[in-house]
Amino acid sequence: MGCLVFSYPLGLILHPANRNGIFRQRVDYRGQITYSVLSKQQNVSEDKTMPKFVFAYHGGKMPQTEEEGAQVMAEWMAWFEGLGTAVVDGGNPVGPSSTVQSDGSITCDGGPNPLSGYSLINADSIERATEIAQGCPILKAEGSVEIAEAVEM
Repeated sequence: MGCLVFSYPLGLILHPANRNGIFRQRVDYRGQITYSVLSKQQNVSEDKTMPKFVFAYHGGKMPQTEEEGAQVMAEWMAWFEGLGTAVVDGGNPVGPSSTVQSDGSITCDGGPNPLSGYSLINADSIERATEIAQGCPILKAEGSVEIAEAVEM
C-alpha cells in the first residue's frame, strides 16, 4: 500500500495504518519535520519532532568496471527509494580530505578511517537509524556507516 500524499502549503503526508494507527508527517516552512500517530483506539494525536541522523560513510571499495559502477549506483538508488520520506538529504560521496588540528597543524590523508560520503536521514530513534543503516549498500563494499543524531539548536 503506497502513501497518501496531500499537497498543503506546509506539506502533509499520511502513511498507511500500522498497528499503532496512522502515521502523519508534516513539513513546515523551515523544513522541520514533525510526526503524529493517530491512535485507532483513542483517536488522539501526539506530536513529536522527528530526529535527524547524520550517516557518515567510511571506506568502501570503488567499483572496478563501468558495469560494477552502474550496479552500485542502482543499489544506492533503490535503497534511498525504499527509505522514501526518511531521506532528508541523500548527500554525496566526498573526495580527499584535510584535517586541521587544534595546534594548527594540517594532515592531508583523512586519518585512519577517512570519510567517503554522508546522508541525512529522519528516524524516530538511534535504534531505528541503526536498523536503516544496516541496509546501506556501502556495507557490501566493506565500508561502514557512522550514525549520529543531529542535535537541534
